[in-house]
Amino acid sequence: MTKAPSSNAVTALLGMPSAVGIIANLMWGDAMLRAQGRWTYTDLEPIGYLNSDALTWVGPTEGPYKDMSVKQLVETAKDKPGTLRVATVPGSMWDYLIEQVETNTGAKVLRVPFQGGGAGINALAGGNVDIAQGFYSEFRGLADAGKVRPIGVAAPERLSFLKDTPTMNEALGGNEYQWFVIRFAVVPKGTPEDRKAYLGAAIRAAMKDPELVAEYLKAGVYFDPKLTDPSRMQANLNAYAEAERAFYVKTGRLK
Repeated sequence: MTKAPSSNAVTALLGMPSAVGIIANLMWGDAMLRAQGRWTYTDLEPIGYLNSDALTWVGPTEGPYKDMSVKQLVETAKDKPGTLRVATVPGSMWDYLIEQVETNTGAKVLRVPFQGGGAGINALAGGNVDIAQGFYSEFRGLADAGKVRPIGVAAPERLSFLKDTPTMNEALGGNEYQWFVIRFAVVPKGTPEDRKAYLGAAIRAAMKDPELVAEYLKAGVYFDPKLTDPSRMQANLNAYAEAERAFYVKTGRLK
């Protein structure tokens, strides 16, 4: 599981004007919900995009739910509330995705907490939960072995390496089921423009290395076209951040 940077780590980065940090968008939630005004995500300026990793719902290959789609499983959770066991990581996008599904469909699942996506996926393979959630690198081995199967991807569009797996929006007829990790490079706000340009160019050059790209793809990440274009990267990162803020406001987590 990719962790958000702690407030102390972000504060340290802000105190080093020549520093470059590689972070994930999980820090947005940290900034909005836990930083208590000490810093905001806009205190760090993005200078280069690396990759993205979409949260995926994973289903069983044995038992009564082995052939069910996301929609069929959600219908089951509506007809028999509290019986469908879904692995989650409390207080994270795992929980948020479940909450969206329940709110929008009227389904009610039994949440089973784990410390990370991998643990939940292992529990699914062992028959201890009915749905797990995680990233491709966490379930690929078990999927290849026929022990689990991806059933829905919380990404804006289908992934090239999971072409037969619908997005959660496709499966449930929505447009808000989007939860993914975005990895990017940042510098403290106020870093000189020439330094930002130099560092950004270096990152873009590195991201054109075929061997590096191949390694990333092997790991099961993808490249968001909204972020690969440097002229649109900051605006689209801000749009993603504001969509997350809107969710926190809508659900009462943020005023």
